[in-house]
Amino acid sequence: MPQKQEYLVYKDVDIIGYDIAGTPTLNVRDFCSQRIECVAYNQMGWAKSSVAKTTQTKGVYLYVKRKYKLQNIPDTNQTLSISEPSSLIPCNLEFNENEPIDIVYTWVNWTAPSYIAQMRANNILYGNKKESKMNYETPASLNSYDELRYSIASLLRHKTRFRKIFVVINPIHGPPSWLNTSHPKIEIVPHSTLIDNVPTNNAWAICTFLQRIPGLGRWFIALNDDVILNRPLVINPKQIQCPHTEIVSTHCPTLRNTCLMRALEKHFEPRVQNIYAHRKKSTLSYRPDVVLWLEHHTWMVKHGHAKYEPSEVWFGLVNTNWWKQDLKWVQERWKSVIAKAEQSVWINFQGQGISWEYPKNFNVNVLFNEWIRRNKLDVAANEYEYILTLGSSSYESNDSKLATKNKDFNVGGTDRY
Repeated sequence: MPQKQEYLVYKDVDIIGYDIAGTPTLNVRDFCSQRIECVAYNQMGWAKSSVAKTTQTKGVYLYVKRKYKLQNIPDTNQTLSISEPSSLIPCNLEFNENEPIDIVYTWVNWTAPSYIAQMRANNILYGNKKESKMNYETPASLNSYDELRYSIASLLRHKTRFRKIFVVINPIHGPPSWLNTSHPKIEIVPHSTLIDNVPTNNAWAICTFLQRIPGLGRWFIALNDDVILNRPLVINPKQIQCPHTEIVSTHCPTLRNTCLMRALEKHFEPRVQNIYAHRKKSTLSYRPDVVLWLEHHTWMVKHGHAKYEPSEVWFGLVNTNWWKQDLKWVQERWKSVIAKAEQSVWINFQGQGISWEYPKNFNVNVLFNEWIRRNKLDVAANEYEYILTLGSSSYESNDSKLATKNKDFNVGGTDRY
């Protein structure tokens, strides 16, 4: 029986628990259809073995096998149809090893005074539920966000071949002062260049519109600022290696075909518009109506253009959230976690003592900075093609103007959009 006749679709409904395999998967539609124990799945890649416990989660589409129809959900939520992307999307998927890829960073200085004021003025600083212990209202210095600098330095240190680095930003705070925005390989892309519904504090929305960047090359890798290249990068478009636990995440770097991403955005246009319409901070109480890169990878695998071969050698994680403050405990924990992460091509560093918006942890911060120095990611900028040149940015943000004038900060609305 065709899949579109087999499933009922529920909007803003999810199932708590009952996860098959315990992680998301690619091509979850076929995965569920081929297994008797699977009774439902959602667009985030999670297959479910029971519909016993449902919950409301904004953005989630829950696909339930017809014979397991939900009894406590109004029929009006069952009118959505399932539409699979065509197998004949006319994109050039050939990969030329001599053709440099593009790098696309998403970067937001959460604690820039101008950013905080703008988010407050638009009532989007927080999501539906406030995240505990996060410092989103603690202004920081102009150069507090060095993760992006270390990430770009890691690409340069390992002599990664790229055509351009695009940095997608909220222009209210501008790019970091150490980034040479006059360099021909650096391009700053304001959010308003890509979508009309700005400002936004929805990270899912920002990561969904990257393929819209004017002049973007045929292939690109999307990177968060807290992801560091740990060894020389070998590009293989026929191999998708993000671990199951990270395949949906915005943190795990994957190669994407620009044409295919744009075609999928058009196919899922109504859902994409719903993502753009949600401008508040994205938290666990919200999920995007579609994860375009998951659909990209699913399409590539389903139609024989790539294989999904998840590997922890591709992506390692150092997450210091909820770590203790005790020095000995932190040292032992760090030694264990970093030893495992260093086996990977990419390492994602996040959590307290690393990123400004998280709670402080002095001992973690010391160890993190020691690791950065040991890997020579804080070396003089002129060793790296003058891309990382302190104080060379030609882009003037509201914060830099205010710092120059040395006046109290007071801004709101959608200034500079």
